[in-house]
Amino acid sequence: MFERRSRACRFRPGKQQALVSRSRYRGRDQCPKAYCRSGKLFQITPGAARWEDLYRTLLRDLQADSIEVKSHRGSHVERLAASFTLIDPHDRCLLNESRMFPVYYAVGHWLWIMAGRYDLPSIEYYTPKAVQFSSDLRKLDGSYGWRLFGPGSNNQIFHIIELIKERGETRRAVATVYMPDIDSVREAVQGREDEVPCTVALQYLPRGGKLHAVTYMRSQNVVDILPYDIFILTLLHEFVASSLDMELGGYHHLAGSFHYYLKDKASLEAIVHDPTPAGPLMPSMPRGPHNDALKKVLDLEERIRVDATAALRVPGIREFNPRSHLEEAEDLPGFWSEIVKLLVGWAAFSLGNEKWLGRIYDSIAKPFDVYVERSFALISKAKGRALETYGKA
Repeated sequence: MFERRSRACRFRPGKQQALVSRSRYRGRDQCPKAYCRSGKLFQITPGAARWEDLYRTLLRDLQADSIEVKSHRGSHVERLAASFTLIDPHDRCLLNESRMFPVYYAVGHWLWIMAGRYDLPSIEYYTPKAVQFSSDLRKLDGSYGWRLFGPGSNNQIFHIIELIKERGETRRAVATVYMPDIDSVREAVQGREDEVPCTVALQYLPRGGKLHAVTYMRSQNVVDILPYDIFILTLLHEFVASSLDMELGGYHHLAGSFHYYLKDKASLEAIVHDPTPAGPLMPSMPRGPHNDALKKVLDLEERIRVDATAALRVPGIREFNPRSHLEEAEDLPGFWSEIVKLLVGWAAFSLGNEKWLGRIYDSIAKPFDVYVERSFALISKAKGRALETYGKA
């Protein structure tokens, strides 16, 4: 075993503070050199008031001190055992103009998980790139939906809700995403390979009337994937907390490998130097059971998706008209109604329908109006390039 001593130092990236724990080991010959620099193993555990600022801080620090590693997907720069805390999980919407976070895909992906789905067509509607992770072109074995909201023992999130109701401040409210019997082996078919989940486990800790969340990731792509993961995983956190009529506690995110690919270095630089300020927080879920509202939203999502897909693929189909979907959504609580507006916004954007996108912009809550405004501007300038530009992960 190594002899270990720790020290803490503070630095200021811009106006934000971050805490860096620096561990030093004696016995350098035994230190795993691929991951240590001069016998030092680094961990970063920063906290910042807003996600917009924290994200830039995480990228900046990773850029400043990390190790280059070669893997089968290309060379990447990483830091081991990184962790950070999001103080208010409602603060999940990244507005950074250099990142152009496509909130429509994130919402569609979240609902796909909540529905317990793993079929390819229903997620391919939101991101055509999904086909790369389906070896049989029918399903995505690496999806989280059937693992967290599937039948029997796989209905883990609802089991957790019941467990916390019964046991209170338990330490057993854990959902396992990574499943060794399924995920330990993957085979590629014509370049397509079923993805192995990057998330290993989720833990929810009810303490003092607040529900705290801890997520452990085996791997975290910071440039491409982290904004999606934060959006989806904090929504899951809020879903559990509000179902239990509890306040949201902190969201804690830990990653074994915290990295970015060298091919994304220019994107990282642009994001770090982008001055976009944080916007308003996302609307809160109402407290109490969500069964009825979730069921209705999932039904509306499928109908909107089917209507939009038909309009995209079938020649001579009538014009996309989501009026009835929006009227049904008016009966939903505010949070869920806004989710439906985003679904209609994606359909309108995909179809280049400026009329309905404009109507969504006029009625949607902040900060979603920023995303709708950006997509509206894109199709106004160049309809042919809009979907490809905005949907870039």
